[in-house]
Amino acid sequence: MTLPIRFFAAAALCLLSTACGTAVQPVAPAPGPSAQERLAAVQAAAGVDDTELNVQPLRDPQVEDLREKATRALAGGDTGAAADALNQGPAAGA
Repeated sequence: MTLPIRFFAAAALCLLSTACGTAVQPVAPAPGPSAQERLAAVQAAAGVDDTELNVQPLRDPQVEDLREKATRALAGGDTGAAADALNQGPAAGA
């Protein structure tokens, strides 16, 4: 056999052998913490210490009612109702 024929035969053999390989399946990312676990982490971090300045503005009674409604909904495990209650409040800075 001549050199060009050997080269093309070797190239064809390499292409055929790579076609037989298995495809690498992407690895699914590990599941992260749930929404309840993230909320618990935020609440735990919020009450750790009193080293920061804590400003308490005057609260609107209607907003306070919505906050209490959201707290009750969270205690009952209904995060959607809690979010809806908090989203009903007046716009920030208004």
